[in-house]
Amino acid sequence: MHLPSGTRLVSTFVYDNTDANIRNRNHPPRRVVYGSNVADEMADVYLQVTAVRGDQRAVLVEDFEQQELRSQIVGFGKTLEMYPRDPWSREGLAACYLGLGNPSEAVRLLEERLSIGELAVHSVMSLGMACNVSGDSARAEELSRQAISMDAEYPLAWLGLGHSLNAQAKVEEAEAAYRRAVELAPALTDASICLANNLLKQD
Repeated sequence: MHLPSGTRLVSTFVYDNTDANIRNRNHPPRRVVYGSNVADEMADVYLQVTAVRGDQRAVLVEDFEQQELRSQIVGFGKTLEMYPRDPWSREGLAACYLGLGNPSEAVRLLEERLSIGELAVHSVMSLGMACNVSGDSARAEELSRQAISMDAEYPLAWLGLGHSLNAQAKVEEAEAAYRRAVELAPALTDASICLANNLLKQD
């Protein structure tokens, strides 16, 4: 089936939330909303598509990824309306804004995340990464070092530290951080690539 540029596909799902539905997990019925939690409703439609020409594939993939991020923003937003203190939805929403090129909104959300719930190393690191993308590499370095103080074996903290140091032209310190990330997680491709690029800068 050929789908012209701009085609919009819409799916509709109908749920029977009555007491008469033997598969309803709630008796008596209760309100159920969209969300990613086990007690929420969710539905997906999967399609396999391809571009007409090979050189259009990258554009198709990028457009889909952007649309998916916008869709997830709506979903995470709905979840947070129901569960405003849900840390995972807040982090997911922040990641979507980062993907759409809005790091300032991601920073705001991740700062809120740190003010609620249990302080976790990955939450500190997520904020550090967002700060680095937004241009605040000094704060990103501070947060990366905080994450390392919480868990010195967390490779993403060392990777984030390398990014923040590299952004501040602290090339040799960044090299050491990237090397530590590679030591802790040899399969972490980003760390190996960043280390290689760092070494090229020093030649």
